[in-house]
Amino acid sequence: MISGLDSLVEDIRRGSESDRCYTYAYMHLDDGRFVQLGIAADFVQSFLSSFELQRTVDEIGSFHLVDQSAS
Repeated sequence: MISGLDSLVEDIRRGSESDRCYTYAYMHLDDGRFVQLGIAADFVQSFLSSFELQRTVDEIGSFHLVDQSAS
């Protein structure tokens, strides 16, 4: 990791060993080594979409669609 940062999460990109797309994260360890982790982009997208769905449901739930109700 040349950036000098303690950690870095890259944008999604095509892997160097296959045609699949990944997002990669890097973290420096205390002893000078670093760890690289690659996660398949389709997994990242499906994981993040569940949060997007929850956010949308929460937003809809916050709408004030009924002012009064009479029986």
